[in-house]
Amino acid sequence: MARDVTFFKPWMCVRCGYLMDCTDTADGSHEAPKQGDVSLCMNCGAPYALRGDAWSLMTAAEFSSLTPQERRELSMAELARTRASLPDLAKRGGRA
Repeated sequence: MARDVTFFKPWMCVRCGYLMDCTDTADGSHEAPKQGDVSLCMNCGAPYALRGDAWSLMTAAEFSSLTPQERRELSMAELARTRASLPDLAKRGGRA
């Protein structure tokens, strides 16, 4: 079954070079992201925040302003991404 995702103008991860163009929710609700929402690079796990209509690498201040629950959810998402043993997608031109 196809998943509902929200597409954005493509952006490249500033840490690893992976090309991203969409996001999805962690809880399966498929709600469109709103200002300040967080997403992770699927290649390296770098955290991004939605500012305006673009994703930007989170600052230390933004990260520290997250609640303990939000930080825990990010850690769990990163752990799941790591356990998935994905190939280094950036080395493949950002394509799975």
